[in-house]
Order: sequence, then structure tokens, then C-alpha cells
Amino acid sequence: MNKTLFLFLVLSLPIASMASMNVIRENSGKVISVNPWSYLDEEVMWASVYSSNPDGGKINGYIKAKYATEFSYIKNHTHHVNDNITFAQGVFRSHDLPGWYLGFSSNRNANYSGPYGRYEYQNSTFNTEVVVGKEFRYDNIRFGAEVMGGYQSSGFSDDQGKIGYWNARLKLFTDIQIDDHFSIFGYVYQQFDRKRIRNDENDRDSRSTVIEPGIQYIINNNNGVWIRTHASFARLEREKWGNIKDKDNVTSIGYWNIWDRLQTSISTGIGKYKKYNSQNSEIFYNRNYNYVQLNATYPITDRFTLYGEVKRMHLNEIGNWSTNSKGNIYNYKAMIDFNF
Repeated sequence: MNKTLFLFLVLSLPIASMASMNVIRENSGKVISVNPWSYLDEEVMWASVYSSNPDGGKINGYIKAKYATEFSYIKNHTHHVNDNITFAQGVFRSHDLPGWYLGFSSNRNANYSGPYGRYEYQNSTFNTEVVVGKEFRYDNIRFGAEVMGGYQSSGFSDDQGKIGYWNARLKLFTDIQIDDHFSIFGYVYQQFDRKRIRNDENDRDSRSTVIEPGIQYIINNNNGVWIRTHASFARLEREKWGNIKDKDNVTSIGYWNIWDRLQTSISTGIGKYKKYNSQNSEIFYNRNYNYVQLNATYPITDRFTLYGEVKRMHLNEIGNWSTNSKGNIYNYKAMIDFNF
């Protein structure tokens, strides 16, 4: 394919996008590129998704609201439920500032535990994030950087006020189109969480690094596959008893499909998670897991889109903070976004 034509199409990606999945097509209708972060509800790459209505005005973007719930059923263990409500998550882009974007997110996370069907409230956190990013395009390469600043409060209060964390994150990302079918993509970030502490608190600041490379292959105008490898490393500093380290590695493979207006994807992954004491190597959790995930997106109108997700994870874990048993975790998610 002519590189000049490809560059023109890439630079006009927001115009060529459809619904939640950002798709680039030639004039003939042939799909030549798909934004690899647009067909899943991304935890850190959500700001890289474009509006499906970029011609609405000088400012374009989207605002979404979502609800997610997670049920943990682990043998010989108290059941846990986690509810997450995202009040608003949005991204704004301007024709006057090409490549720049501003994003924000605000959500509440609540935890419950107890016997099945009789859960009791335990605690909650409120999270706010603001991101500013800049992306560049050169030939068939998209790359950029993003900074995030945020705050997470626990919802508990004492004489010194609420307990919480200030968050800061620096992220680098890229998406390289090799040809009309094959592309590679990935991101890496480092995050620092600065904790507001009480005098009797043992936990202090935490640092984390995440890297996730992947490859994508477009089969035809309606189908594509991808492979991802996610690796994260975290360290929680403690006043005494040694710092805590986390390692998580998961490899997943997925398939997306466009059924006229309906867009679906299915993916499966296998991973290993470990939490341990860096001072004496005491293992708190050593978990092997696998999962299956289904996603569906449907544009109600040119402006509004519905999204749903179902995920089942099976795990087998040992460790001093574990019940040394097997279990399942179920995730359900619903979302609606408004594109402008």
C-alpha cells in the first residue's frame, strides 16, 4: 500500500473510527488498521481511544459511566464482593492542538465480605485521576507519552483526616503498523503512590512498574486476533517487618469480530501472581490462574454506545495469607459512553 495514502489515513483516524472500536479503512472499505486499545475496557490505556463523532466541533471526545462488580468464591475462605462505580471518565481532544489530549476519571470502589448472600460492608475508596498526553505520528508509527496525577482516599477518618494516597504516573506507548494486516504495540509505565499516614501506620509509599507488549493480526474486514503479555512489579514500603513485593505475569490471546454494528471479542489468558516479604522471602500469596473473558459493544446511536463484559477466573493459591485452596472469581461490567 502507498505510504502517503497510509499516512493520510492514519492521521485521519478519528474520522475513520466507528463506535468504540477505532477502525481505519481504505476508500474501498478494506480494514487496514485497528486501534489495539479500543476493543477492551482498558485500565490504563483508556485515554488512547478516540471519539466516534470527531466532527462534532472543535472539541471532541467521549464521556462514559460504568458499573463493575466482582465476586470471589474461594474454598475455605470468606466470600468477597467488590463494587466499582465510575461516575465519569472522559477524554477531550481539540483540532487546534493536534495530538494532545486531556482525560479525567472519578470512581468509588466498595468492598464487602461474609457468607454467601449475607455480605457486610468493609471499606471503600474514592479515586480521582487527571491525565495529560501527547501522541505523535511518523509514517506508520504512532507513539506518545502521558502523565497522570491523582488521589485515592480510603473513606475512613481519624484526628488527622482521611487516609489516602497521592498518585503520579509516567507512561510511554507505541503502535507500529507493519503492513495492512500485522502490527505490534505496547506500553510501559511507572507509578508512585505517596501515602498520607497516621503515626501508627506501618504501610508507607508504594512504587509499581508495568510493561505490556502485544501483536495484532487483521484477518479480514470483520475479524482479527491479538496476543499480549502483561508483567507488573510493585513494592510497598513498610516501617517494620520488611517491605512487600508483588509480581504478576499473564499472557493472553484474543479474537475480535464485527457483526455489522455489533462488535464482540473473546479472550483467554494464563498467569502467575506472587506476593512476598523482600526481607525474609516469606510468601503471602503464590497464585496460578487462568481466565476467559467475553466483551460486546453496540452503538445505540451515533453518539451513545453500550458495552458489556463477563469474565471468569479460576485460581489455585498457597501462602501464609492464603487458605491454600482453589476458587473462582467472576467479573461483570456494564458501561455507556457519550461521544461528542
